[in-house]
Amino acid sequence: SVDEKNYAYFMETWSNGGKFFPKERISELVSVPIERVSSVDHHEAHAASAFYCSPFQEAVVLTIDGVGEFETATISIGKPSGIEKLFSINYPHSLGLFYSAFTAFLGFEVNEGEYKVMGLAAYGEPIYADQIRGLFRLLPNGGFELDQDYFQFDLPTELPFSSKLVEIFGLPFSPGSSFSFNFDNPTQEVKSACDNLETHYANIAASVQLCTEEMVVHMVQ
Repeated sequence: SVDEKNYAYFMETWSNGGKFFPKERISELVSVPIERVSSVDHHEAHAASAFYCSPFQEAVVLTIDGVGEFETATISIGKPSGIEKLFSINYPHSLGLFYSAFTAFLGFEVNEGEYKVMGLAAYGEPIYADQIRGLFRLLPNGGFELDQDYFQFDLPTELPFSSKLVEIFGLPFSPGSSFSFNFDNPTQEVKSACDNLETHYANIAASVQLCTEEMVVHMVQ
Protein backbone atom coordinates (compact mmCIF):
# COMPACT_ATOMS: atom_id res chain seq x y z
CA SER A 1 0.00 0.00 0.00
CA VAL A 2 0.98 3.65 -0.25
CA ASP A 3 1.24 3.91 3.54
CA GLU A 4 3.54 0.90 3.74
CA LYS A 5 5.76 2.20 0.93
CA ASN A 6 5.86 5.65 2.49
CA TYR A 7 6.80 4.25 5.89
CA ALA A 8 9.55 2.13 4.36
CA TYR A 9 10.85 5.18 2.48
CA PHE A 10 10.91 7.24 5.68
CA MET A 11 12.75 4.55 7.61
CA GLU A 12 15.34 4.06 4.89
CA THR A 13 15.83 7.80 4.32
CA TRP A 14 16.17 8.86 7.93
CA SER A 15 18.20 5.85 9.07
CA ASN A 16 20.75 6.70 6.40
CA GLY A 17 20.87 10.35 7.44
CA GLY A 18 19.24 11.47 4.20
CA LYS A 19 16.99 14.40 3.46
CA PHE A 20 13.28 14.18 2.76
CA PHE A 21 11.97 16.06 -0.28
CA PRO A 22 8.18 16.26 0.09
CA LYS A 23 7.35 17.58 -3.40
CA GLU A 24 9.33 14.81 -5.08
CA ARG A 25 7.80 12.19 -2.81
CA ILE A 26 4.23 13.41 -3.36
CA SER A 27 4.81 13.46 -7.12
CA GLU A 28 6.06 9.89 -6.98
CA LEU A 29 3.34 8.54 -4.71
CA VAL A 30 0.34 10.00 -6.55
CA SER A 31 1.90 9.79 -10.02
CA VAL A 32 1.61 13.43 -11.05
CA PRO A 33 4.25 15.69 -12.60
CA ILE A 34 6.23 17.54 -9.95
CA GLU A 35 5.22 20.84 -11.61
CA ARG A 36 1.66 20.24 -10.39
CA VAL A 37 2.75 19.91 -6.75
CA SER A 38 2.72 23.22 -4.87
CA SER A 39 2.84 24.28 -1.25
CA VAL A 40 1.59 27.19 0.82
CA ASP A 41 2.57 28.53 4.22
CA HIS A 42 0.95 26.94 7.27
CA HIS A 43 -1.18 29.93 8.26
CA GLU A 44 -2.02 30.73 4.64
CA ALA A 45 -3.56 27.25 4.43
CA HIS A 46 -5.53 27.89 7.63
CA ALA A 47 -6.80 31.23 6.31
CA ALA A 48 -7.81 29.73 2.97
CA SER A 49 -9.71 26.83 4.56
CA ALA A 50 -11.61 29.33 6.72
CA PHE A 51 -12.39 32.00 4.13
CA TYR A 52 -13.04 29.96 0.99
CA CYS A 53 -15.44 27.66 2.87
CA SER A 54 -17.32 30.61 4.38
CA PRO A 55 -20.42 32.29 2.91
CA PHE A 56 -18.71 35.71 2.88
CA GLN A 57 -17.49 37.63 -0.16
CA GLU A 58 -15.22 39.74 2.05
CA ALA A 59 -14.09 39.14 5.62
CA VAL A 60 -11.36 39.61 8.17
CA VAL A 61 -9.54 36.30 8.59
CA LEU A 62 -7.75 35.54 11.85
CA THR A 63 -5.59 32.44 12.33
CA ILE A 64 -4.08 31.41 15.66
CA ASP A 65 -2.25 28.26 16.70
CA GLY A 66 1.02 27.08 18.22
CA VAL A 67 3.46 27.71 15.39
CA GLY A 68 3.67 27.11 11.66
CA GLU A 69 7.03 27.83 10.08
CA PHE A 70 7.74 30.97 12.14
CA GLU A 71 4.28 32.51 12.24
CA THR A 72 2.00 31.85 15.19
CA ALA A 73 -0.97 34.03 14.17
CA THR A 74 -2.03 36.09 11.15
CA ILE A 75 -4.61 38.74 10.34
CA SER A 76 -5.74 38.94 6.73
CA ILE A 77 -8.47 40.34 4.51
CA GLY A 78 -10.29 37.82 2.34
CA LYS A 79 -11.80 39.04 -0.95
CA PRO A 80 -12.96 37.35 -4.17
CA SER A 81 -9.58 38.29 -5.65
CA GLY A 82 -7.68 36.46 -2.91
CA ILE A 83 -6.43 36.69 0.65
CA GLU A 84 -4.16 39.59 1.60
CA LYS A 85 -2.14 39.12 4.79
CA LEU A 86 -1.95 42.36 6.74
CA PHE A 87 -0.08 41.32 9.84
CA SER A 88 1.50 38.33 11.53
CA ILE A 89 2.88 37.39 14.93
CA ASN A 90 6.02 35.29 14.95
CA TYR A 91 7.55 32.69 17.22
CA PRO A 92 8.19 32.66 20.17
CA HIS A 93 5.22 34.97 20.81
CA SER A 94 2.49 32.39 20.51
CA LEU A 95 -0.97 32.23 22.03
CA GLY A 96 -1.15 28.50 21.35
CA LEU A 97 2.16 27.82 23.11
CA PHE A 98 1.11 30.12 25.95
CA TYR A 99 -2.00 28.00 26.50
CA SER A 100 -0.03 24.77 26.16
CA ALA A 101 2.47 25.92 28.78
CA PHE A 102 -0.35 26.22 31.28
CA THR A 103 -1.76 22.91 30.06
CA ALA A 104 1.50 21.33 31.17
CA PHE A 105 1.54 23.33 34.41
CA LEU A 106 -1.91 21.99 35.27
CA GLY A 107 -0.73 18.42 34.77
CA PHE A 108 -2.25 17.70 31.36
CA GLU A 109 -0.58 16.48 28.18
CA VAL A 110 0.45 19.22 25.76
CA ASN A 111 -1.31 19.07 22.38
CA GLU A 112 -3.93 16.77 23.87
CA GLY A 113 -5.19 18.15 27.18
CA GLU A 114 -5.87 21.78 26.30
CA TYR A 115 -9.61 21.11 26.24
CA LYS A 116 -9.31 19.90 29.84
CA VAL A 117 -7.89 23.28 30.84
CA MET A 118 -10.90 24.97 29.24
CA GLY A 119 -13.22 22.58 31.11
CA LEU A 120 -11.39 23.03 34.39
CA ALA A 121 -11.74 26.80 34.04
CA ALA A 122 -15.49 26.48 34.65
CA TYR A 123 -14.78 25.28 38.21
CA GLY A 124 -12.66 28.29 39.14
CA GLU A 125 -12.60 32.05 39.32
CA PRO A 126 -10.10 34.21 37.38
CA ILE A 127 -8.50 35.59 40.55
CA TYR A 128 -5.00 35.31 39.03
CA ALA A 129 -5.83 37.25 35.86
CA ASP A 130 -3.68 40.23 36.83
CA GLN A 131 -0.68 38.00 37.47
CA ILE A 132 -1.13 36.33 34.10
CA ARG A 133 -1.58 39.68 32.34
CA GLY A 134 1.90 40.47 33.65
CA LEU A 135 3.26 37.65 31.45
CA PHE A 136 2.32 39.33 28.17
CA ARG A 137 1.96 42.77 26.61
CA LEU A 138 -0.78 43.81 24.20
CA LEU A 139 0.53 45.90 21.30
CA PRO A 140 -1.28 48.80 19.61
CA ASN A 141 -1.18 47.06 16.23
CA GLY A 142 -3.31 44.14 17.46
CA GLY A 143 -0.44 41.87 18.36
CA PHE A 144 1.06 40.79 21.65
CA GLU A 145 4.39 39.78 23.14
CA LEU A 146 5.05 37.10 25.76
CA ASP A 147 7.64 37.64 28.47
CA GLN A 148 10.02 34.82 27.60
CA ASP A 149 11.45 34.74 31.12
CA TYR A 150 8.43 32.66 32.14
CA PHE A 151 8.36 30.19 29.25
CA GLN A 152 10.65 27.55 27.79
CA PHE A 153 9.59 26.94 24.20
CA ASP A 154 12.99 26.27 22.62
CA LEU A 155 13.55 22.52 23.02
CA PRO A 156 12.45 22.33 26.67
CA THR A 157 14.30 19.65 28.58
CA GLU A 158 11.23 18.92 30.70
CA LEU A 159 8.39 21.45 30.73
CA PRO A 160 7.55 24.48 28.52
CA PHE A 161 7.69 26.97 31.41
CA SER A 162 10.43 28.27 33.65
CA SER A 163 10.97 28.36 37.40
CA LYS A 164 9.76 31.98 37.39
CA LEU A 165 6.25 30.78 36.60
CA VAL A 166 6.49 28.41 39.59
CA GLU A 167 7.49 31.35 41.77
CA ILE A 168 4.16 33.00 40.93
CA PHE A 169 1.75 30.08 41.01
CA GLY A 170 3.47 27.48 43.18
CA LEU A 171 4.23 23.90 42.22
CA PRO A 172 2.64 22.56 39.04
CA PHE A 173 -0.06 19.93 39.38
CA SER A 174 1.32 16.40 39.28
CA PRO A 175 0.40 14.57 36.05
CA GLY A 176 -1.89 11.63 36.66
CA SER A 177 -3.30 13.01 39.92
CA SER A 178 -7.08 13.35 40.03
CA PHE A 179 -9.20 16.37 40.79
CA SER A 180 -11.91 15.82 43.40
CA PHE A 181 -14.66 18.34 42.80
CA ASN A 182 -17.55 16.90 44.78
CA PHE A 183 -19.81 19.88 45.34
CA ASP A 184 -23.16 18.05 45.27
CA ASN A 185 -22.98 17.31 48.97
CA PRO A 186 -19.45 18.10 50.13
CA THR A 187 -18.20 17.35 53.59
CA GLN A 188 -16.19 20.06 55.29
CA GLU A 189 -13.06 17.93 54.77
CA VAL A 190 -13.69 17.68 51.02
CA LYS A 191 -14.57 21.36 50.73
CA SER A 192 -11.42 22.34 52.62
CA ALA A 193 -9.25 20.14 50.40
CA CYS A 194 -10.81 21.67 47.28
CA ASP A 195 -10.32 25.17 48.60
CA ASN A 196 -6.66 24.47 49.33
CA LEU A 197 -5.66 22.49 46.23
CA GLU A 198 -8.10 21.76 43.42
CA THR A 199 -9.68 25.21 43.48
CA HIS A 200 -6.23 26.81 43.31
CA TYR A 201 -5.54 25.04 40.00
CA ALA A 202 -9.08 25.65 38.75
CA ASN A 203 -8.59 29.35 39.48
CA ILE A 204 -5.38 29.29 37.43
CA ALA A 205 -7.26 27.64 34.55
CA ALA A 206 -10.06 30.23 34.76
CA SER A 207 -7.50 33.04 34.75
CA VAL A 208 -5.65 31.59 31.75
CA GLN A 209 -8.93 31.19 29.89
CA LEU A 210 -9.96 34.79 30.57
CA CYS A 211 -6.60 36.21 29.49
CA THR A 212 -6.56 34.04 26.37
CA GLU A 213 -9.97 35.40 25.42
CA GLU A 214 -8.76 38.94 26.05
CA MET A 215 -5.81 38.44 23.68
CA VAL A 216 -8.07 36.99 20.98
CA VAL A 217 -10.56 39.87 21.29
CA HIS A 218 -7.66 42.35 21.13
CA MET A 219 -6.52 40.80 17.86
CA VAL A 220 -10.04 40.78 16.40
CA GLN A 221 -10.65 44.40 17.31
